[in-house]
Amino acid sequence: MKSFRTILTLLALALVVGGAGIFSAINSLARNTDAELVRATEVPAQRVAMPAAPTKFARSLPVATTQPSVIPTRFIPSPTPAPSNTPVSTKPAARTIAPIKKQNAPLAQAATLTVENTATIVASSTPAPTFTATATRGVISAQSISGSGTCAPIPSVNYNGIEAKPSHPDRPAEQQADLNLRLRGYAPTTGVRGLISLDGATDGGAPQLYGLFADQRTPAIRNLYHVYDWDWGSNSRGGAITDPEVTLIGVDVSAGETIYMPDSGANIGEGNEALVLYASATRLTLKFTGEDNVERGYTLQLEGVCVEPRLLALYQQLNAAGRGELPALRPHQAIGRAAGDELGIAIRDSGTFMDPRSRKDWWRGR
Repeated sequence: MKSFRTILTLLALALVVGGAGIFSAINSLARNTDAELVRATEVPAQRVAMPAAPTKFARSLPVATTQPSVIPTRFIPSPTPAPSNTPVSTKPAARTIAPIKKQNAPLAQAATLTVENTATIVASSTPAPTFTATATRGVISAQSISGSGTCAPIPSVNYNGIEAKPSHPDRPAEQQADLNLRLRGYAPTTGVRGLISLDGATDGGAPQLYGLFADQRTPAIRNLYHVYDWDWGSNSRGGAITDPEVTLIGVDVSAGETIYMPDSGANIGEGNEALVLYASATRLTLKFTGEDNVERGYTLQLEGVCVEPRLLALYQQLNAAGRGELPALRPHQAIGRAAGDELGIAIRDSGTFMDPRSRKDWWRGR
């Protein structure tokens, strides 16, 4: 019995001990489960805390809100016309002003020129033969025209007339400003007092002006002049011709020296080279074609030349007879004498005044 009880007691103790182990295991499992549960509970607590952080950031959102508001503010100036403060828009503004000034300047000049031209036209509106203002506008004076040896006849020289082709002047030659350079007049100007080189083609048939002199020299240029334009509507003098910049030169000569017909190679009939379209005591207009006008071909106008008396007499006779014929000149034929110490030379091409200093045109090889 005692042994049985003892066994029972031991079994009971074993159960107690085993139960305690089981209980300990269960208790340990429960603790682990609780711990897992606690962890599981804490995780959501942290997840819940995560949004709390944005809430904190959200409280800082005013700063973020301020930033976007600043960004558009920075972009607003660039599209707005306010870029006038920028150098780029300032430059256009300056360009806009500059042209206006340039336009105003010519307008002011035009107004001035209009006034001057008007004044000139009014002053010179009297009939052409009564012009006296030309004497004060640089016309080369002829000295000792008569009563001295300066304008003495040139020995052994004779002249003849040939047919002059139309069209003829629409008014007396004395009153025709293309023929009588006194009507236009000319004024001193500045520039190179010597031959100049110009661009462009060269005409082999252009008159060579060194042929005016017996020694065929290139004379020193003493003075430069602007010839005046002519207003055909009002039959009065216009403004000075400035293109080209020189339209008449005054060259050094010795008073009384013989002046000759310059050569061009032209032949207008019977071995003659030019017609005398106009002659007075101190000026000549020569045309290197057979027409009685300056509309085509070269025209040479000389000032301060004492026209040979027989040539002047023949011109006056043929002019009075209706200009069906005019005096004709052969190459290198004597045409007069220098009336003073300055000979005026103007050259025209189909009516247009040219620059008589041009080396390639009128002084080839010089």
